[in-house]
Amino acid sequence: MRLLIDIGNTHTTLGVWTNSKLSSVITVETKNFSRALLKIKNKPISEIFLTSVVAKNILSKIKKNLTKVISAKIIEIKSSSKLLNVTNGYESPGKLGSDRWASIVGLFSLYKKPLYIIDCGTGTSSIVKKPDAFSIAKSLSPFFKS
Repeated sequence: MRLLIDIGNTHTTLGVWTNSKLSSVITVETKNFSRALLKIKNKPISEIFLTSVVAKNILSKIKKNLTKVISAKIIEIKSSSKLLNVTNGYESPGKLGSDRWASIVGLFSLYKKPLYIIDCGTGTSSIVKKPDAFSIAKSLSPFFKS
């Protein structure tokens, strides 16, 4: 059983991955992250995979809370120059948010064809993934209303 966590500036989403299925999905304000952990603390989690776009000091506190509640290996997904046959086209690959990188790699690994991804978070972006590269429109926020 794996715990999957996407830590954003405003919201954090957690989900449990078991037998190729996602369940127990919880979305909370990032500042209330520890409350969400109480809902899944009794599950037999063997690994924790997380992406994060928050500041390092906030991420450090979140990881500390995680290790207090769940005794499992934490694997942080970070943007890199290449992962699972997907090449990061950024001049500085580490500047691409790890949440976007995980979306690009995961979806391209599933579909193996050109994709158009809309990433909706505090900031909304558009990603075009072609077989050999990808490009990102920095913000589509003016086009969406909440």
